[in-house]
Amino acid sequence: MYVNESQSDWMKFYAIVNYAVNAMVNRSTGKFPHELLYGVPVRMPQDLLLPISILSDGSSLSRDDLRKQAR
Repeated sequence: MYVNESQSDWMKFYAIVNYAVNAMVNRSTGKFPHELLYGVPVRMPQDLLLPISILSDGSSLSRDDLRKQAR
C-alpha cells in the first residue's frame, strides 16, 4: 500500500495509517497513543466479537445477546 509517484492519493490511505499508528503501543510510553489522548484503550475489530459486559454473577453478554434482549 503506497501512494502514487506524484503523491496525490495519500488521503485515501490516511485513515488506515492513522488507525494503525494509534493502535500500536508506543515504545517510550508503553501505552497506545489513543489511550493517552482519550483515556481509554483503542477498540480493535476483534473487540466486536468478544463479550462486552460482565454481569454481577460473573457471566457476560455479547453484542448479539444485547440485540436479542432489545427486541
